[in-house]
Amino acid sequence: MALMLMGVTTSCFKMEEPNIFDESAAERLEHAITEYSDILTDKGGVWALEYFANTEEQGYVYTMKFSKNGSVEMSAKNEWVGYVKTGENTNVFGSETSMWEVIADNGPVLTFNTYNTIFHIFANPEDIPTTEGDEQGYGHEGDYEFDLMRYSNDTLYLEGKKYGVPMKMYRLSAETTGEEYFAKIDNVIAAMNVTKFPDLVLTGADGNRYIVNDIATLVPSIYPEGGDWVTQTVSTSTIVTADGFRFATPLQLVNKDGGSTLTVQSFKLQEDGSLLCTDDNKSVITCDNLNTVFSDELLKWRTSSTSFGGKFKPIYDAVVAGCKAAPLKRTFRYFQFEYSGALKTYVLNFLDQTTNGNFYTNVEKVGTDQVKISYKGELDNNAQVHVNNVSAFTDMLNAIGATTFKVVSMKGALNPTTIRLQSADNAEDYIELNVY
Repeated sequence: MALMLMGVTTSCFKMEEPNIFDESAAERLEHAITEYSDILTDKGGVWALEYFANTEEQGYVYTMKFSKNGSVEMSAKNEWVGYVKTGENTNVFGSETSMWEVIADNGPVLTFNTYNTIFHIFANPEDIPTTEGDEQGYGHEGDYEFDLMRYSNDTLYLEGKKYGVPMKMYRLSAETTGEEYFAKIDNVIAAMNVTKFPDLVLTGADGNRYIVNDIATLVPSIYPEGGDWVTQTVSTSTIVTADGFRFATPLQLVNKDGGSTLTVQSFKLQEDGSLLCTDDNKSVITCDNLNTVFSDELLKWRTSSTSFGGKFKPIYDAVVAGCKAAPLKRTFRYFQFEYSGALKTYVLNFLDQTTNGNFYTNVEKVGTDQVKISYKGELDNNAQVHVNNVSAFTDMLNAIGATTFKVVSMKGALNPTTIRLQSADNAEDYIELNVY
């Protein structure tokens, strides 16, 4: 079903030609009001509103159940519900019932005309408590009345009546509960919580790459890889949906040379953890190349007692046993790969009980997903003591140096908090690492 509204106008002059409409403007508007009211309450009347108070802060989802008696049950889970309910800005689920109506203006307008604390907070002209600035007199500048633009395929297109921000409402099944719907959103939020990896990569349908910075804040900045992040960065707010996220408005990206452009807005979370742009079904957001992620100078990668497989496991077991035996008599804890800014080198660090030791290494990236780690033959005094007493340390260094590793994410394409360095020749030989 598609509902298209013609402009509603009045005129003081008499038309010379016959009226092409069977109804007057007022009658058409009245019928539109009735039709939109029926649409909102049809099939159980359950909807999801993707709400933007403005395009500079993140958007918020509301589920709404419209009743023919003029009531609407709104549910949400966000920091502002927490503020209303508890006085603290923490994500809290809340529901509240208020009143709604479709009224006449220049066209049909959906109004929520009784106060709803978890929704009207965005329209309150009060200072926002979590910011340093003073917003007294205008607040979030959000709307609570919406021009109904059109309806198609169980989607309502609307705009804030005062500020004009475009939004969408999607029909949900009559059985959908707020708790169920926000549980799905929570899963997407968790997948996008990539605070350890602030720089993701959007690979466009044309092959150009763009750096996506701070997506976890839901107001990310994007600029072309190799371009000027000062002059070429674009940013707008996003909203997390039940299956992904979208930007408040279509975002036009220009490549580093200022030539080719890419327009994106909506992304869907895939099974592999990536975010696929549904506008072209080709552009995709992932973490950076996995060997780049592993060699990031700001990250540390740590093993556990179950991290070693294939040829590396008996060597690791010998390290543990050797440390436990005389003369060291210590419990081995872990190996850790990291970069030392002070020493300007990569380090294979280890801890046994209370003693840290360091082997200094080179890390070479091969292609987009392989890495070679080679021991420089340099180590600190603690590591020397362990080499002198436990030959398995030397065996481990030799085995690592003799292997070209493929870097594999064990947590998906977006948030590789666990990776596996597996032999390019035999996947059974591996070392698994967690970001620390």
